[in-house]
Amino acid sequence: MLGELERIFNPHSLAVVSASNINLKIGNTIVWNLANGFKGKVYPVNPEAEGGKYTGTKFTPVG
Repeated sequence: MLGELERIFNPHSLAVVSASNINLKIGNTIVWNLANGFKGKVYPVNPEAEGGKYTGTKFTPVG
Protein backbone atom coordinates (compact mmCIF):
# COMPACT_ATOMS: atom_id res chain seq x y z
CA MET A 1 0.00 0.00 0.00
CA LEU A 2 2.79 2.46 0.82
CA GLY A 3 4.19 2.02 -2.68
CA GLU A 4 0.92 3.28 -4.14
CA LEU A 5 1.04 6.40 -1.95
CA GLU A 6 4.73 7.14 -2.45
CA ARG A 7 4.05 9.83 -5.10
CA ILE A 8 1.70 11.67 -2.73
CA PHE A 9 4.00 11.68 0.29
CA ASN A 10 7.27 12.17 -1.63
CA PRO A 11 6.43 14.30 -4.69
CA HIS A 12 9.02 15.41 -7.25
CA SER A 13 7.15 18.67 -7.90
CA LEU A 14 4.40 20.83 -6.42
CA ALA A 15 2.06 23.49 -7.80
CA VAL A 16 1.12 26.38 -5.52
CA VAL A 17 -2.23 27.78 -6.62
CA SER A 18 -2.70 31.49 -5.88
CA ALA A 19 1.02 32.08 -5.50
CA SER A 20 2.02 35.70 -5.08
CA ASN A 21 5.16 37.77 -5.53
CA ILE A 22 3.87 40.30 -2.95
CA ASN A 23 5.56 39.96 0.45
CA LEU A 24 3.45 38.95 3.46
CA LYS A 25 0.72 37.34 1.34
CA ILE A 26 0.11 33.67 2.18
CA GLY A 27 0.81 32.57 -1.40
CA ASN A 28 4.21 34.28 -1.22
CA THR A 29 5.05 32.68 2.13
CA ILE A 30 4.16 29.19 0.91
CA VAL A 31 6.24 29.49 -2.27
CA TRP A 32 9.17 30.98 -0.34
CA ASN A 33 9.13 28.15 2.22
CA LEU A 34 8.95 25.51 -0.50
CA ALA A 35 11.67 27.18 -2.58
CA ASN A 36 13.94 27.16 0.48
CA GLY A 37 13.37 23.61 1.64
CA PHE A 38 11.60 21.42 -0.92
CA LYS A 39 14.05 19.48 -3.09
CA GLY A 40 11.71 19.17 -6.08
CA LYS A 41 10.39 21.66 -8.62
CA VAL A 42 7.91 24.31 -7.42
CA TYR A 43 5.39 25.72 -9.91
CA PRO A 44 3.81 29.00 -8.74
CA VAL A 45 0.34 29.33 -10.31
CA ASN A 46 -1.54 32.63 -10.48
CA PRO A 47 -3.97 33.69 -13.22
CA GLU A 48 -3.43 37.37 -12.37
CA ALA A 49 0.37 37.31 -12.76
CA GLU A 50 0.82 37.47 -16.52
CA GLY A 51 4.45 36.82 -17.34
CA GLY A 52 5.48 37.51 -13.74
CA LYS A 53 8.25 35.67 -11.96
CA TYR A 54 8.87 34.45 -8.45
CA THR A 55 12.44 33.65 -7.41
CA GLY A 56 13.33 33.31 -11.09
CA THR A 57 10.48 30.89 -11.83
CA LYS A 58 7.78 32.07 -14.25
CA PHE A 59 4.24 31.93 -12.97
CA THR A 60 2.23 29.17 -14.60
CA PRO A 61 -0.81 30.60 -16.42
CA VAL A 62 -4.28 29.20 -15.76
CA GLY A 63 -6.94 28.66 -18.39
